[in-house]
Amino acid sequence: MLRSFPNKYKREMLVKQLSQDFRGKCYVVYLPIDFKNRCNVGYGFINFCTEDACDRLVTSFNGVDVRKCLPGLNSRKVAEVTPARVQDLEENVRRLCNSPVSHE
Repeated sequence: MLRSFPNKYKREMLVKQLSQDFRGKCYVVYLPIDFKNRCNVGYGFINFCTEDACDRLVTSFNGVDVRKCLPGLNSRKVAEVTPARVQDLEENVRRLCNSPVSHE
C-alpha cells in the first residue's frame, strides 16, 4: 500500500511514473477514488510480480517527498509504503469475489 498521495493525483499519473522503473513488474495498480469529490482517497495499492520489485518500491518511495517520487503536483506530503493486509493475486481475487459489493 502506498500512502500520502496528493488528492488530485490521477491513476494515469501513477501508472506513467511506475512505468519508468517498474514496467512489467506490477500486475495491479489500484487508486481508490472518492467520486463525490473526484479525488483519490490518499492511498493506493500496487501488487508486484516479485518481492524484489516490491523492495525496490519501498526503497524508492518510502519516506520520500512526493514531489520527487510522484511528481506533477506541488504537495508537501511524504510517501509511505506499508504492506497491505491481503497479499498475493489469488488471495485478492478470492477476497473480492467474496465481498458484499461483488455481484454474481
